[in-house]
Amino acid sequence: MAKKESRLPSGKYRYRLYLGTGPDGKKKYKSFTASTLRQAKKDAQAWQAVHPVDGPDISLGDACDRFLEGRSGTLSPSTWADYKHRIDYMKKAFPDFFKLPISSINAERMQWLASMLATKRSDNNPDKFISAKTVDEYYSRIKTVLRMNGIHIDGVHLPQKQKPQLNIPENELIKQLLVSLEGNHLEIPVLLAALGPMRRSEIGALTMDDIDFERNIVHVRKDMVRNYSRKWVVKYPKTPAGTRDILYPPVVIEKIRQQGYVTHCNPDTISGNFVRHLKRHDFPSFRFHDLRHYAASFLLALNIPAVYVMQRGGWESAQTMRRYIHALEEQKQQYAQQATAAFQDLL
Repeated sequence: MAKKESRLPSGKYRYRLYLGTGPDGKKKYKSFTASTLRQAKKDAQAWQAVHPVDGPDISLGDACDRFLEGRSGTLSPSTWADYKHRIDYMKKAFPDFFKLPISSINAERMQWLASMLATKRSDNNPDKFISAKTVDEYYSRIKTVLRMNGIHIDGVHLPQKQKPQLNIPENELIKQLLVSLEGNHLEIPVLLAALGPMRRSEIGALTMDDIDFERNIVHVRKDMVRNYSRKWVVKYPKTPAGTRDILYPPVVIEKIRQQGYVTHCNPDTISGNFVRHLKRHDFPSFRFHDLRHYAASFLLALNIPAVYVMQRGGWESAQTMRRYIHALEEQKQQYAQQATAAFQDLL
């Protein structure tokens, strides 16, 4: 198969948009030429936006391939890789479904897909079915492809999602953890997450140029994520909320200055080394990401407005803040019961 993008002898770039498989079984393309590859892709996407699927001969699988090729230059590498991974998984699991003409996909058939996804076993634990959240993520990818082709499906029932349980480390545990990490290569990432809060993808992408040493500010401008080839790449955040400036205690910035770098680890290495450090020092088990939960709950416990906590942590939705506030209420009830029991002993 010819490459979908190439440079012509004239110096211009050609981008070939995949249109599906014709009645003769051959793949169909439409070519776009421009002075830059980015412009050629942009022209292809503009054409695709106003040209619907060419009749019922195109299959759902071809529509998915066409969607992926048309969005390869606009979606972030991690988002595109997620779409690609989930679509490839479903095409392998339900090959006959993806051979159906896209015009034949209706609510009944999408309900079948949702029901079959709900009966799939987890790759990590074959004894369990995949979660309701995972079913929704797979289903929504196909729904997006259909919507982009003018097919809107409603009335499909998905498994009920369970309310996520937050694991928020205690203050004393964080203090002990920081003592154990002094001089360790994980010290800076943990400080940035627990006092930020910063995501591990944001920490992995940080360089010394992102640190304002005079004002003790960390400029969060990019993420380190995996693309579909499983290679680590640096990209801009998905949403404007991910771009922000975080003021840190001077001691944190000074530690970065003395070390001369932020971290040489990618996000997966940060998480893996963090888990091993907890086991080595007999700390309770929790995820590196839970340090973000700690930072958010710590700030909210100080009665700092949720809107500021959202901005500092890069959250776009207030739903996450409500989860933290609910967790704090549960902690308050626990402490209230402990206080009542202690007072009862005095009587």
